Amino acid sequence: MLQSGPNSAAESPAGGILEIGVLVLRYRIMSLLIVLTCAAIALIATAFVHPRYRSEAVLKAIDQNIGESGLAAMVGRLGSVAQLAGLGAEAGNSADDAVATLESWSLAQAFIEQQGLLGELSKDSGYSWLGGGHKNLSMQRAVRHFRNRILSVHKDRTSNLVTVSIVWTDPVQAAAWVNQYVSMADGLMRRRALVESERSLAFLRKEFEGTAEVALRDAVASLVETEMKRRMFAQARSEFSLQVLDAGHAPDPRDNIYPRRAWILLAALICGCVLAGTVAVFRARTASTAH
Repeated sequence: MLQSGPNSAAESPAGGILEIGVLVLRYRIMSLLIVLTCAAIALIATAFVHPRYRSEAVLKAIDQNIGESGLAAMVGRLGSVAQLAGLGAEAGNSADDAVATLESWSLAQAFIEQQGLLGELSKDSGYSWLGGGHKNLSMQRAVRHFRNRILSVHKDRTSNLVTVSIVWTDPVQAAAWVNQYVSMADGLMRRRALVESERSLAFLRKEFEGTAEVALRDAVASLVETEMKRRMFAQARSEFSLQVLDAGHAPDPRDNIYPRRAWILLAALICGCVLAGTVAVFRARTASTAH
């Protein structure tokens, strides 16, 4: 059976908090010092942390299907010949292909090697602080750090737009890197398309020379023409697979995404209040035990 009386309020959560508040006021000088110390530690810690900035580029994947209706008819007529030439494969989603390329390990490694970022990435990852020195950082670790902590690729399911972002300590460098990374990805996809086109053309020309059937030669010639258009498309366009709708720009030095000093200070003040209350309760209990 619950008992009512003067102790019931103190035993409730509100009463416990009120009691702690009274103790904090009793030891207000000590409590204030604890709170101010926690706040000072937080501010000093954030002063030694390099701020990070995010630069983003918004892209649209360019559809590479040229004359697909006529090509499909030719594939139906030629059957295995077109399949072997690589013309009968179903076209994938351009945005998905772009995301896969942008997130690929090979592209990240090529970018790090081209820009000479191994030393900077190893310092940023803190590996050199462990005594290994940035020269000993492996390429595998650098690529993993770059893909997990610096690079971000996101595709909007509604619009199919792709956003590529780079987070780095230098806002100008972040903008330069994101634009260079997108350009390298587009160049990689262009080279792949040209290599595949050359392979398909070589196969089709061989088939054209090796057959005497007029209908088959006409069909192969049509496929060669379509593949030539694809190769010209890949060579002529400045943006092959990735159209830049909004290039990356350097954010304002005040617009850092980390550290958020206001939130860190607020968290430090809350922790300081909790610690001050704990110490005040401990001191009160120690004093009552001593008496």
